[in-house]
Amino acid sequence: MENTSGNRSLVKPVIIGAFTLMFVNLLVLDFFIFQNKYSNLKGNSDKESEVIKSAPVLGNDCSPNCVARIDEALSSYKSSIGNASVSSDLEEQNARVKEYFVTFGAGSGNFLDWKDVIGLSAYVDGSKYGKTEKIVFEVAARIPNANQIIWIVLYNATDSSYVWDSQVTMSGGQPKLLVSKPFNLVNANKLYQVRLKTEVGDNAIIDQARLHIITE
Repeated sequence: MENTSGNRSLVKPVIIGAFTLMFVNLLVLDFFIFQNKYSNLKGNSDKESEVIKSAPVLGNDCSPNCVARIDEALSSYKSSIGNASVSSDLEEQNARVKEYFVTFGAGSGNFLDWKDVIGLSAYVDGSKYGKTEKIVFEVAARIPNANQIIWIVLYNATDSSYVWDSQVTMSGGQPKLLVSKPFNLVNANKLYQVRLKTEVGDNAIIDQARLHIITE
């Protein structure tokens, strides 16, 4: 009876120890399993972070030098387009614009009133030039004695009328190129004559007289 009681007293501690050991083993096993899962999750997170970091940087993260280079490239591109457009417009405009010169010749006179300068005349048909942008009367003249004022004008001999705004004037001895105000020609074939008038009757010389016609 005493042996049976002793054995029973030994069995209880053994059972308690066994359960304690199993409990500890379970705790240790759970710890390692949790730690392994945590390591896997952390590794995946680090990989995703690396992928994000390696992605190209866009938007406002561009450095000042980067922005400056982009602006410079865009500016050059826009400038090249603008220059090409302006150049094309100018070439087209220059292709349309034409200049014509109708020469009357050279001569001289000392008239105190309006008279034709001999030899300075030409037939001009205004309709042959189409739409004109500007027509002016140009005269290269000089006064040898430099002591008077002279006046030169274009005269429509066919219709016996002066060409409005064609008159030019000068004084002094230095040769000058005189240019009239713009005017219009009659749209028909007319005889135009250069006329001269001097202040005191001294000689005046016309080295060249011509019409300068610019069409659109």
